[in-house]
Amino acid sequence: MDDYTAVSVSNSTLPITTECDPTTHQNTIRSAHQFTFDHHLTSKITQMAWDDGTGFAPDLPTHLHSSIGFALLASAFGLGFLFTTLPKTGFPTTELIPALMASLLTGFGVVFLFNAAGVYV
Repeated sequence: MDDYTAVSVSNSTLPITTECDPTTHQNTIRSAHQFTFDHHLTSKITQMAWDDGTGFAPDLPTHLHSSIGFALLASAFGLGFLFTTLPKTGFPTTELIPALMASLLTGFGVVFLFNAAGVYV
């Protein structure tokens, strides 16, 4: 009996569920015993992958997070000063680009400073 054939369990207390085979789109009836077996197999595969995996290494060294955060926030405040002191026109296209850049720099600057303080978000 292959993995995707119907299984009938009669006079059993095990719950029975149906499952759809993604390759043939046919429903399959599976018992709780089969799910338990699949769970144990998945747990072993997951544990093997965890043991063979490498640890997380950030792309940027963590000692640079505070410097990068302060530089990004200083740039954001500079751009904020720039778009607030520009002469007002009818449509604020000259203010829009520095404002968006300041917003983006502020967001990344705050995240880098959080990471520098040990709050990993």
